[in-house]
Amino acid sequence: MQWQQASVIGRSQGDNLAVQVRDFPLQVLKLNPPPNTRLGVGAIAGLITGDLQVNQRTYATTGNINIEQPKVGRIKGDRFFAQFNYNNGVATLADSEFAKGNSRYAFSGTLKQNGKTPQLQGKVNINQGNIQDVLLVAELF
Repeated sequence: MQWQQASVIGRSQGDNLAVQVRDFPLQVLKLNPPPNTRLGVGAIAGLITGDLQVNQRTYATTGNINIEQPKVGRIKGDRFFAQFNYNNGVATLADSEFAKGNSRYAFSGTLKQNGKTPQLQGKVNINQGNIQDVLLVAELF
């Protein structure tokens, strides 16, 4: 599929679907962050490029993504990239980085959905981080 500058190509390989996404604007999907979170309101936006492997029976997914000009609620950056895996309700990020100006926020972790309460476990490494960015997320600035 091609739309303006964007392209999405899928190839079936047995039970798996290999998906290649290039320059796809996330705002077209009209996704919003969950309500009542510290992310604030507003659309999820950015230009995504990535390669994914999706099991068509279990929806287990693995891949890597790069998002230029990412935006989630009131959080905005220059670039976000991640290697990820999703299987049986558990999402894992590895070798991930959010960049804003000269600041770099590297992280890895897992998110499990158990009933109504998600469980998040992670590790963050801040390189030349800007305290205003952290306070923005914490709704203190």
